[in-house]
Amino acid sequence: MKRKTCFDCWVGAILLLLIGISGANAKTEPLDFWIDANGKVLQLNLVKEKTLTLGRGFPAWDKPVGLLVTDYQTGKELAKLVPDGKDVSPLGAYWLNTGTVVFNLLDDSNRTRKYHTGVWHTGSNRLQLHKNTGSGAFGAVSGIDKEESVVVSCPYGESEGVILRDLGHKTTTQLYNGFIVTSPRFAPNGLRFAAFARPLGQGDSKLVLHMVGESGSIESVLNTKPNIPASGRDLRWSPSGRYIAGVVWHNEVARPTSPR
Repeated sequence: MKRKTCFDCWVGAILLLLIGISGANAKTEPLDFWIDANGKVLQLNLVKEKTLTLGRGFPAWDKPVGLLVTDYQTGKELAKLVPDGKDVSPLGAYWLNTGTVVFNLLDDSNRTRKYHTGVWHTGSNRLQLHKNTGSGAFGAVSGIDKEESVVVSCPYGESEGVILRDLGHKTTTQLYNGFIVTSPRFAPNGLRFAAFARPLGQGDSKLVLHMVGESGSIESVLNTKPNIPASGRDLRWSPSGRYIAGVVWHNEVARPTSPR
């Protein structure tokens, strides 16, 4: 009788792992919600699939592969987008308006990480990709106006602020250098964008309103608790552009006080 070798055991283990991965169902992660004109709640989901890796500790991971729109009440699938390319992954998304989704797309096809801003029209399933305008910062998705003419993105690097790109005039402007900026979102009229901006260190986040084409901005400090820094995320404008909503929280670790 032939004795099994370590090689045989490894081959068997790998085959079992591959079978397990291939049989695994895709997972969905809720990203955003929208209420349409008929009162229907639309849920935007990130679709993930088990993917084999060469890591010893984590041989498989849930790779983002697409976006899915479902009816929140019934769970019925309404629209689905799976970008072409095995090394292309959507990393985050939000509703821009009824029927329009903005998402951040990582393109690692040539082993050079590039980030693009995608605009997906769910009704017609039309996709518009604005290359090299995506956000490299963790968890960030670029803001874009409804005309798709101006994009504000959060580049990789904690202190690089945001990059404002006018796609029509092909101009680029760096803003809020030295700040960690999150959730840049354009007002419905496209004339200004709002974002959370926090200075490096222990400073409080500010809600900033920046007028496109202007050098100044309106700023409002978020902190309401002494010695506890505030942060913010997930900004949204009301359809009228009169109101802004977002999530604000206070870090549990207090700021260091001056020595006595």
